[in-house]
Amino acid sequence: MTTAAARNIVKNIIGTSTEPLTTKEIYQLSVKKFPKATIPKESKPVLTYGNPPLKPKLGVERKEPPKAPRPNHPIPSMVHLKQRILPDLVARKELVKVHMKRPAGGVLQALANQSSSSKSTTTPTDPTTVKMVDAWVWQFPKPSQPPAKNDKRAQAALIPKIPQSPNDPEPQFKRPKSSKPRQKTHAEMYPALPFVHLNDRRRKGRAEKVARRRAWVRDVAQAMGAGKRDATRSHDAKETESKA
Repeated sequence: MTTAAARNIVKNIIGTSTEPLTTKEIYQLSVKKFPKATIPKESKPVLTYGNPPLKPKLGVERKEPPKAPRPNHPIPSMVHLKQRILPDLVARKELVKVHMKRPAGGVLQALANQSSSSKSTTTPTDPTTVKMVDAWVWQFPKPSQPPAKNDKRAQAALIPKIPQSPNDPEPQFKRPKSSKPRQKTHAEMYPALPFVHLNDRRRKGRAEKVARRRAWVRDVAQAMGAGKRDATRSHDAKETESKA
């Protein structure tokens, strides 16, 4: 789940930056620019804690996953930003991920160099000697066909609206329907076939034959599941005996 505050923070950071940003840079700037932002009360919590401990798997104790460094922040961790917030903005067609070449230090290093150069009187570095690296960065989408110069309304519509604070209202969004085909049901995959080609005796017994076939398939699936569970239990028993 993502909140409007988290999406506003990401759009504000990208909109106020002079260059596209990586996921790591977006997270670091969210910590720097919005350190006191919190999840609104009317929103559901992004992360929940107090879950029951994980059960051991094949006799091996499993460690609890690390908790988010900022559980009350709209962007609690970089994992949440990468796996939840940014894909949500891509689904809303508000962000795109592009590939580009840029200086190795990135935007944060450039800002640090600007602040240090303003305080010192050292000569700036030669741009031809800067090492360029490949990077995947986030930016606002650009139109495939730019509007005409005299169409000011269309040009104004292309300018992304940059929220000034996490609590700014955002337009309503209707998530598009999934493009994946719906999985067919058993009745759709195996429809009732006409039995007009059968004689009266075979036509009467065909329904019972199909029912017995389906019951046999169901019994085989249950037996396979029981066999897998028994194999897992025997493996766990052997593991405990070897440790003892």
